[in-house]
Amino acid sequence: MKRLIDRAGWALVGALGLMLVLVAARAIQAGPLDPPGPVASTMKTLDDISPSWHRILAANDGADSCHSSRFLCVMGGAAVLDRETGLVWEQAPSSALENWVSAVRHCQNAQIGGRYGWRLPSIEEMRSLLDGTGILPAGVFNILAGEQYYWSTSAEIATNFNALVIRFDVATFNLISQKDQFLLSHAWCVRGGAGHEGQRTS
Repeated sequence: MKRLIDRAGWALVGALGLMLVLVAARAIQAGPLDPPGPVASTMKTLDDISPSWHRILAANDGADSCHSSRFLCVMGGAAVLDRETGLVWEQAPSSALENWVSAVRHCQNAQIGGRYGWRLPSIEEMRSLLDGTGILPAGVFNILAGEQYYWSTSAEIATNFNALVIRFDVATFNLISQKDQFLLSHAWCVRGGAGHEGQRTS
């Protein structure tokens, strides 16, 4: 009888010990009810959200052309951030005329707003700046007036002698042309992004 009572006592002690272990494990897993540190908002602003090419942001809803939902002047006004695509554009492209190879090197060596890391854009990236009517949003960029063409890294056909150029002074769909890379056009540099498949890099 005494042996039976002893066994029952040890069984009870074991059960209580197991319960204590389970309670402690649950407390550790759950953690404290109130996390440490000050309470912070979980709301995200426009700047907190990663840019995506499927977004459509207004370019004319700000106090001025440099502060809209889409465009923001950065680097002391030397560049413009496009929050729709995440690309940073030279605010005022060079007026110099260059062949294609020179234009590529121009952007690779450019120091704009105190920063390196620029490149010649693809034709898709350049066209992404156009609004629904096929023109650049007014007042955002200081581009050259008139029939001025800008080099891209894109080629319409597989050739070592032609690259696509674009002009921004007309609201038509005939903005893109193919040009011999040894002829002269302008370079407009961009920073960030990875370009698009099919672009020419050499």
